[in-house]
Amino acid sequence: MAIKRVDLSQSYTNDMPRFPGMEAPQIELLAQVEAHGFGMERFRMTTHLGTHTDFGAHIALGGKKRQDYSPSDLWVDDAQVFHFPGHKGVITLAAIKPHLARARQGGVVLIATGHSASWGSPAYYQNNPYLDREASQALIERRILAIGFDGPSADPVGEGEPTGADDFPLHQVWLGAGCLILENLTRLQDLPDQVELVIGAINIRDATGIPSAIWAKFQA
Repeated sequence: MAIKRVDLSQSYTNDMPRFPGMEAPQIELLAQVEAHGFGMERFRMTTHLGTHTDFGAHIALGGKKRQDYSPSDLWVDDAQVFHFPGHKGVITLAAIKPHLARARQGGVVLIATGHSASWGSPAYYQNNPYLDREASQALIERRILAIGFDGPSADPVGEGEPTGADDFPLHQVWLGAGCLILENLTRLQDLPDQVELVIGAINIRDATGIPSAIWAKFQA
C-alpha cells in the first residue's frame, strides 16, 4: 500500500479570507533572484490568521493556568477523523457518540464537514461547524491533545467583530481544559477515519497562537 500525504493548510496571500474584523496580511517581496541573486519576502500578519493553532493564552480562562507544549507534542500518531459531510452549524453530543470511542488520550480529533469548500466566500463565516458544550466536554474527558475544524472557529461566528472572551465560550471550554484548537483546516473530507498528523507550529515565545502547516499521512 502507498503512503499518502495531504496538506490540510490554507495558503497565505495578501487577499486571503480572514475572520471578521481581523486586519489583512502584508506579504511584501524584498528581493528577487533575477535582480539580486537571492529571493526574500517580508510577512506582517496576526498569529490567528488562516490555518492556525490556538494556545491556552489566546483567551481569558477564569484564572486557569495555561498549559505549555513542546514541538514534540505536535507530532501526533493518532488523529481520528469524525466525518459529518455537508453539516452546517452545531454538532451535538448525540451526533458524535457513534465516533466517541475512537478518541484517545494524547490524540487529535478532526471534524470533517467539507465546510472549507466555502473558503473565500461570505458563506465560510456563516453556519460554521462547531461542537456544543456537551460534545466538547465528552471529548475533553477523553483527554485529547487537540480538536480541529474545517471552518473558522470552535465557536459559532456571529455578526460583527468579537469584543471579548464572552464571545468565545467554547474556546474557554477547550483551552481551559488544556486542549489545543486547530482552525481553518482544509481537505479533511479527503481523509480516512484515522491518520498521522504533523502540526508545524513555529516556536514564537509567549505566542497565543501561531499560523501552522498541518499535514496528514496515511496508507492509501
